[in-house]
Amino acid sequence: MSNNSFKPLDFPGWFSTLMSLTNLKMERTQLQGQVPTSLFALLSLQTVVLKDNKINGTLDIGSSYNNQLRLVDLETNSIDSFEQNGVPNVKIILKDNPICLENGEGGSYCSSSQSNVSYSTPPNNCQPGTCSSEQISSPNCICAYPYTGTFTFMLPSFSDFDNKTYYLMLEEDLMQSFKSYFLPVDSVLLSQPNKDSNQYLELSLQVFPSGQDHFNRTGTFSIGFLLSSQTFQPPKVFGPSYFLADKYEHFGNSEGWTESSKSSNIGIIIGAAVGGSVLLVLLLLAGLYAFRQKKRAEKAIGQSNPFRRWNTVESNSEIPQLKEARMFSFEELKKYTKNFSQINDIGSGGFGKVLNATFKLKCAIVI
Repeated sequence: MSNNSFKPLDFPGWFSTLMSLTNLKMERTQLQGQVPTSLFALLSLQTVVLKDNKINGTLDIGSSYNNQLRLVDLETNSIDSFEQNGVPNVKIILKDNPICLENGEGGSYCSSSQSNVSYSTPPNNCQPGTCSSEQISSPNCICAYPYTGTFTFMLPSFSDFDNKTYYLMLEEDLMQSFKSYFLPVDSVLLSQPNKDSNQYLELSLQVFPSGQDHFNRTGTFSIGFLLSSQTFQPPKVFGPSYFLADKYEHFGNSEGWTESSKSSNIGIIIGAAVGGSVLLVLLLLAGLYAFRQKKRAEKAIGQSNPFRRWNTVESNSEIPQLKEARMFSFEELKKYTKNFSQINDIGSGGFGKVLNATFKLKCAIVI
C-alpha cells in the first residue's frame, strides 16, 4: 500500500489482530501516531517497513516479539525515543528521525537501511580450477559457458537476506525443475543478492551445461522458456518473480559456420536460386507454347467443320440453329416472292410450300 495519497491516519490498532500477517509495508502513506507494541508479537510477522510517514512517539518492540521478526524500518519519521529491550536478531532502522538527528544518538539503528549482502553458491566438495577465457567454474568445478540472467523477486516474505537457507531452497527447486523437463543442466549458481530501487530482491543466476562446455540453441531456448514463462515456480517465500536472460553467444563450432563453410553454403544457395529461376522460366515458356498450339488446333478443326456455324446449345429445341443467319420481315418476304406468287413455287417441305425469290442484287434465295 505504499505511495498512496491517504488522508493522515493514526496507526490502525486492528493491524495487531492480523494473525497471518508476515510483511507490512506502507511507505509514504501519511500514517501518524505510535506503533503499538502488540504488532510485533504477531506470530508470523517478519518485516515492518513504514518509511517516510509521520509516526512519532516511542518505538517499543517489547520483550514478547516473535522470533521470526527480522526487520523494523521506520526511516524518516518523527520518533524521538527507542526502548532498547535487547532485540539481537532484528534489524532496527531509525535513520532521519529526531532520535538520531536532534539527540545526537549514534546507535546502529541510525545507519542506512542499505546493507551488504553476500552470497554465492559454494563448490560441491571440489576445488575450482583455472578456466579459459570467458569460461566459469561451476559448483561441480567444471569449466563451461553458463546460461546467465537475473531473477527479480518482487515481494519476498523474508528480510534476512544473509540467510543461506533460502538460496539453497531456490537452487534445489531449480535443479528439480530442470531435471523434470529433461534439460541438459549440470548445476546452477546463485550470487549477488541485491535490492534495487523498488526494494525488489535481485539474484544473478548461472546455469551450467551437462556433458559439454556449452549449450546448443535448443537448450538455451528451453531453459529461457522455462524460467521466463512462469513455468518454473520458485519457493513461496520468494513471492512473485520474473526472469531476464542475458544474450548467449557460446554455441560452439558445431552450430556456427566457419568462413569456408559460409562461402560454400552461400555458393550453394546462389546456385540453387539461379537454377530454380531458370527452371521456372522454362516451365512458363513451355506452358505458353502448349496453350498457343491448343488454340491453333481448335481453330483449324473449327474451320474444317462444315457445321461450325450451327448452334444447338442456345436453342430450346433439338433443331440446330444457323448462326449469323439473315432475319427477314413478313413484308420483305411478300415483296421478294411477289406476294407469294405461284410462279415462284418450287415444291413443298415439312413446314409448307417452298418459294423461290430474288434478293436485292439478284441473289437467289429459298423461302
